[in-house]
Amino acid sequence: MRRTNSATCTTTFTVTDATAPTVICPRRRASARATNCLTAVPDVLAGVSANDSCSGTNGITLSQSPTAGTLVGLGVHVITVTASDAATNSATCTTTFTVTDATAPTVICPAPTSVSAGTNCLAAVPDVLAGVSASDSCSGTNGITLSQSPTAGTLVGLGVHVIT
Repeated sequence: MRRTNSATCTTTFTVTDATAPTVICPRRRASARATNCLTAVPDVLAGVSANDSCSGTNGITLSQSPTAGTLVGLGVHVITVTASDAATNSATCTTTFTVTDATAPTVICPAPTSVSAGTNCLAAVPDVLAGVSASDSCSGTNGITLSQSPTAGTLVGLGVHVIT
């Protein structure tokens, strides 16, 4: 009888998840109105759709930057959302929201004045803009445009006239 000698060995292999999840951010957020020139970044995670080819929606961790509640100033702001799966694969998407100034500027008009009428009993409306003081809580005096009505030089008759 012939004896056959044999030997076996084993090895292992590991299947890993190398595919990033998919992530879809909500559309651009409506404008947020600032109070004191700041507003909090909204939490957009509830509007995010994420899926992973290996684990579906289980095991996906979502985060956003800047984090919800962070105070930001006027303008358009980008929020980046990151979806990470259990295998540390990640994908990002972005959305934006706009912060607008909701507080009207303050304006102080100069004291009343009088103008003498000419021989035709008319006088030109004075230019009062140089005596106007205006400021805005968010931009100071930058970006403020002044105008008056009726415009300087408009002829008016006798009596009291209001300049706005």
